[in-house]
Amino acid sequence: MYGQQYLLHLLLVICLVFCNGQVLQFGTCPDVKTMQYFDVEEFLGQWYEIERFPIWYEQYDPIGIPFSVISTDYKNYAVVYGCKNNESLGLKYISAWILSRQSTLPEEYLSLAYRDVNSVPSVSQIYMEKVNHSATRCSSYWTAHIQPIYFNQDGQK
Repeated sequence: MYGQQYLLHLLLVICLVFCNGQVLQFGTCPDVKTMQYFDVEEFLGQWYEIERFPIWYEQYDPIGIPFSVISTDYKNYAVVYGCKNNESLGLKYISAWILSRQSTLPEEYLSLAYRDVNSVPSVSQIYMEKVNHSATRCSSYWTAHIQPIYFNQDGQK
């Protein structure tokens, strides 16, 4: 009986992955190497999504994924990564974004961003989807409110 339930759960997860296209993997979120000496003040301002992981679960049930800046030059591009564990299912939800200060990103910066995306464990640029910034797709304006959480050297808030 236990084996049948496990197989049913496994098939359900596989179906969800292939039907919805999200990046959902077995395991727990890894520790990732983030930017040293990240300057929050310099990072603030307007950014455009250039490419991102599909995020179906945010559309139906926002789960609030904490994210980290993997790399940025502050003026042109940024690579942002997020991961949230679902301990009851033994899964992790993974998100990643390539951002730009403009609605497009020159190839030289996109190549740097891909390099940095691919450096994160369990992440690959093959999961990325391009974001359409055409006038018809961007007819409404919205903003995201981002608050930094500061940690000391011991990892305490």
